[in-house]
Amino acid sequence: MMWANHYVFGQIAGCAINVIAAATPTPTPTASPPGPGPQPTPTAVPDQFNAHGKMWLYTGNNVAYDGCIPYYYDGPLVTHTLRASRGAAWKTDSWDWDIGGPNGYYRMYYDKYTSEFSFQMNNGGVKGPVIFYMKNGVSL
Repeated sequence: MMWANHYVFGQIAGCAINVIAAATPTPTPTASPPGPGPQPTPTAVPDQFNAHGKMWLYTGNNVAYDGCIPYYYDGPLVTHTLRASRGAAWKTDSWDWDIGGPNGYYRMYYDKYTSEFSFQMNNGGVKGPVIFYMKNGVSL
């Protein structure tokens, strides 16, 4: 899914989803007054939420990097999923991160940098900043 004119969120489907239209049943005349019959029990679907915040990456000489920032996240439905920061920020302002999914434990990280951010989705919303610092002289 995509938030209009912004960034992609939600989980990637691991299978094809086929939707088949149900046939319209022919009404059967009855002697009893019309009314709703037995209703099917709806299938429970886990609530989906959106968590977001700000992101910074600092180079080895502690200078803010102003480009797109890639990151991985683990959550209840996926492991080691690669995403990238997006947003309207410019230069040393922070960039946005965004994760969608069901309530549960999430972890954001990037293999080449130190620091990571863990959180419970808990109905989504602002979950705070993520700051990565370059380690071991890895170049950008």
